[in-house]
Amino acid sequence: VDQAFIPNVEAVYPSVAVQNCFAETKEVNMNPYTFASYANGKSAVRLTDGAGEVAPAGPHMWRYQAGDQLPSLHLDHEPFGAPLMVVHFESCPFNRWESKFWELGNTSPGKVQSIPFPFYRESLERMQSCSGEAHNDPDSICSEHSLQSFWAQWKTPANPSLAKKDLMPLNIPWKDIERMQL
Repeated sequence: VDQAFIPNVEAVYPSVAVQNCFAETKEVNMNPYTFASYANGKSAVRLTDGAGEVAPAGPHMWRYQAGDQLPSLHLDHEPFGAPLMVVHFESCPFNRWESKFWELGNTSPGKVQSIPFPFYRESLERMQSCSGEAHNDPDSICSEHSLQSFWAQWKTPANPSLAKKDLMPLNIPWKDIERMQL
């Protein structure tokens, strides 16, 4: 086996007020059918003296430079579940999401419709509809409160697609990690 596919899970942020996305996240969504973004994980590749033969095949896998696929193991197909998972911390905190999708707001309608993730499409559409609109009208879909509510419905426990059975506690000892000397 030269490549291992590692499934991802998606961080569920405690609230729209989250600032330190890594340290404040205490649970993850395990159900890829309800992820706000991609669910195809990441891959790790074995590098040897002949590592020059291996090339990236996009952000999620590797291949031989000649184009052939590497012998691979899919960790999400293990009998008792994946022994390793990648936690996807995406579009956090709120202000990072806001600036990211404002900057992408000039994406063409055709390209927006080709995006496979409803969260991304709806984020772009929201920012496009808010272009040039005043953000101080509290009744506007472009108000700070409305944008925060939109974000929270995708990225926090306020997401109606999240089921308690799909959530797993996340306990990363960040303080211990920060104290380690490498």
